[in-house]
Amino acid sequence: MPKVGMYAVRRRQLMEASVEVIARQGIEQATVVDIAQAAGLSPGLIRHYFGSKDDLLEATIRYLQKRLKRAVRERCEVASEPMAKVYAIIEGNFAPEQFEPQAVSAWLAFWSQSSTLRPNLLRVRRAHVGRLRDNLTYWLQRSVDRPRAQHVAQGLTAFIDGLWVAAALEGGVSSATASALAREYVERMLAA
Repeated sequence: MPKVGMYAVRRRQLMEASVEVIARQGIEQATVVDIAQAAGLSPGLIRHYFGSKDDLLEATIRYLQKRLKRAVRERCEVASEPMAKVYAIIEGNFAPEQFEPQAVSAWLAFWSQSSTLRPNLLRVRRAHVGRLRDNLTYWLQRSVDRPRAQHVAQGLTAFIDGLWVAAALEGGVSSATASALAREYVERMLAA
């Protein structure tokens, strides 16, 4: 008889193993066997806990998103002014735990695959980007009119994505550097 609470533990093990394997091999080359082996579990458990590899991949990207959301929320809770909220969103997106090489590689693999091979990941990607842009717009419009806030939020969303791609492909972009560059972008856009 399984121990109480093992369902959540096993799912998390498999999602974390997915991040590790995807970062190392990419989505298409990551097999159920590789993921199970990285988790120290039987490949049959993936079907038991997720149903299929695609279901595991979608759960994994949602797991990464929850980690990101938590990082942003923690920073936003201590920010009181509207611009402090914008900067908290930036800092959460570039939090050190989000910027670990495996996580960055996994994010990049998910996003690059979402537009061509996996419609379920594309749906998750669009929701993620839309939520980021909407949250930025909400706080920016407390400092500038709505059209300008939307414009800056759209650019900042792309800028954040670009910094993630640079970190994944080129390396050398630290969490602190990425955060500082994004803040500078906002300051220049609002001053223009």
